[in-house]
Parts: sequence; C-alpha cells; structure tokens
Amino acid sequence: MKTIPIDGVIGLEVTTASVRSALAGAEDVELHIHSPGGSVYEALGIHNLLAAHRRAGHRITARVDGLCASAATYIACVAHEMHVPANGVWMVHSPAAMMIGDARAFSDAASHLEAVEAMMVDAYSQRTGRPPEAIATEVAAETYLYGQQIIDAGYADHLTPTLERLPEGQAQALAFAKGALADAQAQLRTQGEPLHPERIAALIAPSATRQTPPPAPQPEPSAQAERERILGILAALEASDPRTQTALELIADPHISVESAARILARLPAPGAPSDRPRGPSEFEKHMAALGNPPITPDGDGDNEPASVDWAAAFKY
Repeated sequence: MKTIPIDGVIGLEVTTASVRSALAGAEDVELHIHSPGGSVYEALGIHNLLAAHRRAGHRITARVDGLCASAATYIACVAHEMHVPANGVWMVHSPAAMMIGDARAFSDAASHLEAVEAMMVDAYSQRTGRPPEAIATEVAAETYLYGQQIIDAGYADHLTPTLERLPEGQAQALAFAKGALADAQAQLRTQGEPLHPERIAALIAPSATRQTPPPAPQPEPSAQAERERILGILAALEASDPRTQTALELIADPHISVESAARILARLPAPGAPSDRPRGPSEFEKHMAALGNPPITPDGDGDNEPASVDWAAAFKY
C-alpha cells in the first residue's frame, strides 16, 4: 500500500499535479491528512483523481493525523474507510472567496460558491448517510468536531487512541511494584541511609523471616514478574554505584526488560572508572606549538614588556 501525504495548504503544499504524480503506478493507497484546507478547486481535482483511482478497483484508506478542515474534508470523503485519532479535529464550513468587482461580479461569485457548497454537502451526505438538510445546517454554521464526535457524525469509521494503555493486569502489577519501590526509598530516606541498590533490593524482596499476621496473599504472577524485573535491574549495580539514579529511571519504564537495562547500565562508567577519556591536543594547541608557543600577553609599548604576538598570523589555519 502506497502512502500519500496530504500535508499543508491545498493548492500550495498539496496540488492536483502532486497527487496525480503520487498515484502513478500505485494500487491501494493510504492518505495521511493534516491540512487546514485551501483551494476548493484544487480539492475538487484531487477528489476526482482519487475517485477515479477508486473506480479502477483500488482501495483508498484515509488517516487523519491531526487536523482535517475545510477543503481537506472533501478529499477525505473519497476514502473507503477513514481513521481519526482521539484528539483529531474535523471542520466543515461554507466555501468562501475574496472578490473585487461590480454587483454582477459579486452575484456571479455567490452563485459559484452556492454550487460548490451544494457539491460538498452532497459528498458529506453520501459519506455519513445523513440527510443533506442536516449537513447543510452544519456547513453553514462552520462546525468543529473532535475525536469521537467525528465518528458519531458518520464522517470517520475508526477511532485511534493517542496512547496505548497497558493491559489491566500489567498496569496493576506496575502499580504494585512501583509502590514497593517508593516505600523502600522512603524508608531509607527516613532512616538517613543512602539509596544503595542492595538495600533497596532487600526491602523489596520478600523476607522469609518477616511475620505478618495474617499472612499476606502471594502477589499475582504479573506482579511477581514486575518485582523480579526491578530486582534484576538492581542486581546489575554495586553499592554506592553512581548509576543508581539511571537504574531507578529504567525501573520506572515497564517496557525496559532486565536485559535491556543491563546493556544500558553497562555502557555507563562503572564505579572507579575515569569519567573523561584522554584526548589529544586540539587543532589550536597544535598550531600554537608549531609557532613555538608564544606567550599570550597584552599589547604594550613599554621597553620591558614582551613583544606582541602576531595574532593575524597565529589564527591563519
């Protein structure tokens, strides 16, 4: 499936010519739309190109990436199916034009705009399955729709969440493990102890000698796995390891596995390792050495003051 972006102003960033070129040799296509609209006549041309491509037996999918407004909505309506994000924006309104001329010119322009609006209302009505009268009212009022409202109005078919939510069991496991981690850190701070990895691990790990009447239920497998992930990351550290803060940040991300965390921590300087790599002399230092390392002193006219460095020559490199 070929992707065709409909990004920017119709008639400027997106034209009939650019879409025709993109359709050459394509079969099924996916439109990615993020546009405030633009030239309604360019939109008519693009709409008709896509309609012909659809009649040729090719499938057209439209995905609104953010905003689909004005003339861009007319382009989107040609798709077999449309996806919009939960925070997507859809806007329909009457076409408009700027005119200079006499009364007859303005009257002719009004007739043209009314004809174009009727075509757009018809396309919206076919897309949504709603009567043209209801669509015409929305268009005349300049209607904005958001997320689920776009689905409810019949313009789009699928709502895409902006962020994927964790499964309920995994979310509970993460909350359980994060709570244990937060409790361990708070306990160490209260006791005035440093946040050493082995102390945090000892407080998080279940203790065989700890007695709590009645016995606490065993954590769910998902919670146990999250706890083991935290302990595995902490096990990669040593006491007073400067990488502890990085490890805690890795723990906070449930998508970081023990193996991935170990690879990340391995790239950081270990305790006692030099923090800076030895470096050779810079290009400026090499050049000054070639000049005999002249002293850097203020210019002066006194007999006892050293001669000034020829800085024009010194910086010719």
